[in-house]
Amino acid sequence: FTMYLNKMTFGGVGNIRGVQKASLQYFGKNVWELNLAECAMLAGVINSPYTFDPHNYLDKATARRNTVLDMMVYHGYITQEECDLAKSIKVEDLLIDAKSTINTDYTYQAYIDAALKEAREVTGLDPMNVSMEIHTNMNPTVQAQLESIQAGTGGIDFPDDLYELGSIVINNQTGEVVGIMGGRNWASGGSMLLDHATEQFNQPGSAIKPVLDYALAFEDLGWATSHTIVDKPVTYGNWTFNNFDNTKWGIVDLSKAVGLSLNTVAINTLQAVIDKSGVQRVTNYLTSLGFSQFKPELFDISFAIGGGNMRVSAQELAAATGVLINGGNYIKPHTINTIFYRNGQKEPYVAPTTGTSVLSPQAAYLASYLMRNAVDQDWGNYMYAIRKGYPVYGKTGTSDWGDAGLEYGIPVGAAKDEWMVGQTTKFTIAVWSGYEKAIAGADTYFSRWKLNMNIPGAIISTVLDTLESAYGTPGELAMPEGISKITHIKGLYPYVAPDDTIPSDYVATGLVKTEYAKLGTYTNLITTPQNLSSFTAAYDENNDTVNFAWAPYPDAAKLVEESHDDKTFDISWITGPITYKARIVQNSAVVATINYTADQLSKVIDGLQPDTDTQVCGYYGYEKNDTVASNEVCVTFRTPVA
Repeated sequence: FTMYLNKMTFGGVGNIRGVQKASLQYFGKNVWELNLAECAMLAGVINSPYTFDPHNYLDKATARRNTVLDMMVYHGYITQEECDLAKSIKVEDLLIDAKSTINTDYTYQAYIDAALKEAREVTGLDPMNVSMEIHTNMNPTVQAQLESIQAGTGGIDFPDDLYELGSIVINNQTGEVVGIMGGRNWASGGSMLLDHATEQFNQPGSAIKPVLDYALAFEDLGWATSHTIVDKPVTYGNWTFNNFDNTKWGIVDLSKAVGLSLNTVAINTLQAVIDKSGVQRVTNYLTSLGFSQFKPELFDISFAIGGGNMRVSAQELAAATGVLINGGNYIKPHTINTIFYRNGQKEPYVAPTTGTSVLSPQAAYLASYLMRNAVDQDWGNYMYAIRKGYPVYGKTGTSDWGDAGLEYGIPVGAAKDEWMVGQTTKFTIAVWSGYEKAIAGADTYFSRWKLNMNIPGAIISTVLDTLESAYGTPGELAMPEGISKITHIKGLYPYVAPDDTIPSDYVATGLVKTEYAKLGTYTNLITTPQNLSSFTAAYDENNDTVNFAWAPYPDAAKLVEESHDDKTFDISWITGPITYKARIVQNSAVVATINYTADQLSKVIDGLQPDTDTQVCGYYGYEKNDTVASNEVCVTFRTPVA
């Protein structure tokens, strides 16, 4: 019975566990000092700790206490007189300010509770009932730093009291969780509260893009980091996807797409993967990343931007993104290192630290390359805050209320979740911040000034400094074998090698998986013009001109150079459009050539010899290229006598 009372929850601030803590919080005294009225109230709370918590529902708590007293009379434990005396004492007169009893007894509590939960999962036993010696991976310095931040004493301010957050720090190589920020709700003390780092699931927004969209593009499509794609609205059915700020950047490479967090590029990228590899390839990959809330039937293209039915915890996002640093290996995050059973009847539990390969080392590296660029370059994103004197890899994300917040005074499309992931070669830190629910008139959304506080960036920057002090300065991620540098013409895929005739503005250099480092020849892209069906050329003695007439080219669109809109490169920019060409020959020597934009021409030809047989061959060709042409149609006339 004593064990039972010491394990029960009694409600109160922090979801009190154990009768002694309940006694201290409700009444400010030890359990052995309680009177009958106080004992009856605690006994009544157990049945429904929230409903019968007198701080929540005083009337219900009083009625429940009185029921307990009546039952004690019924079973002969107390007299009716004792019962009436206890009932005469008002519950509110017994209570103290619950928060006055909160102290440092709850240090590390979010981590402890996560470890207890994990112990149940990995052993199938309750550590509250089975004697265990649990060794965790917690770093006290890191954990203390996280708890200081959530308590508001870590030098980071919060915009309002409803703003919540959660964070986790994971060792990339082992999956060991070295620190957990459960949230601001933990700052007041308590146990078994909602852990915003491990138990709350939200849309990850753009934070998912590197590990989902671009990693798979490198893996399955063989894209290079310099790959270009068009940024413009994308429509699926009745829905059109835009960027967060409704901008349109036109042609961008992948570094810019990640640095500016462009939604449309991410969607087109994942769609390209689906077109080649199929939906099941993507859903299998998502399953392999350990997202517990994911079901294949929930998948749609909005997952590309962390939207739709996608829900992840900070812990899951950190572990998935850690794959990119860990050579493509996924390791399930864990707080526990080993568990020893004190009775010695079972073998100790040792947490696995080896991972499962879910991505090639090359694709993982290339995706992390984009994340480093997103931090290092001046893209105007919030990751400037996590730049250090060593390599840091990062990605931000937001998700919004859509129009669901309108009834609460929240603007359409206002953000409700803000994410940031920051990585070194040693650790991954994920931060979620936001609002758990919409409340009318409480501004439970991110206005621009709230976003500009960049709290996730400040948290990661602070934790990075703590990690550097504890573990040393991290190095640079080593490039694995199987990656090559590739120089290619922008906008052409499969990639094509440039030559000296290609202007440098049309050329890009990036990294690619070696197996895809194959370059075509751009001249192979020059198609042979359609056949010329008829051609005439005749000498006009009245004007001393030659009159040319070609059959009009069948595809009139080819007679003009391709537009530069939404294109990085088109072969017509090098060759020019289709033109009407002719070659004039006398005595086996070329006298002149014609390169004209219309199908009829009257022209004086200098150098023609009089009274000489003249052959004129007409054909279609390219304005700036003489190597590819249509068939020729030749005619002969004789120039007049001088």
